[in-house]
Amino acid sequence: MNLPMDVSERVDAIFELCPHLAGFTLQDVSALPAALRPQGVDEGLVVTDLAIYPLVSPAQRQAICESLTLALLELVCDQPSAKDVLPGRTFARVLH
Repeated sequence: MNLPMDVSERVDAIFELCPHLAGFTLQDVSALPAALRPQGVDEGLVVTDLAIYPLVSPAQRQAICESLTLALLELVCDQPSAKDVLPGRTFARVLH
């Protein structure tokens, strides 16, 4: 499968799995100022912006973050070149 199609399908699946997720942005952690980097994380992708609507409980927000993280990890494991094209991209839910 080609990378753009795989990324698109995985992101669509993330939005289907997390109905309250409105959008998110990915960055390479090395591009962030040291003060903003997650403690102990020196490389890889991080979600730098997460939009959830309507607001949910902290437990639901945590579940969304975990689902998003797992889906992105699976994508990068299946398509290692994705880590080169995902940083700096924002993904938003498409409303029909």
